[in-house]
Amino acid sequence: ILKELCLVARSVIREYDLIARYGGEEFAFVLPETSAEMALLVANRICSTIANHDFYDGQHHYRVSVSIGVTSSQPTLALHQNDFIGEADQALYQAKSRGRNRVILFQSQPQKQLAA
Repeated sequence: ILKELCLVARSVIREYDLIARYGGEEFAFVLPETSAEMALLVANRICSTIANHDFYDGQHHYRVSVSIGVTSSQPTLALHQNDFIGEADQALYQAKSRGRNRVILFQSQPQKQLAA
């Protein structure tokens, strides 16, 4: 199922985009030169394409859903690799906690204003 899921997801992304297994059932997608808005569109396409795909292992048919956390960075911003992954992970956790089979864009928390 995981191999087929990758093939289905690969059909939605560009040839030069990257998909990599990042854990047991987690994957990372790297979409170079893609705005947050476009990344959301791609993530939603991945989500719906997988949800509508008939996964078949030769004996059984399966329906699979995915939750996707999206984050974005501009090349001019200094963002450490672990921070970037952490942002996507936070968004993924929100997607799972809101019912799964959905896409959430990471939103940084506004800084609290200190009283003068």
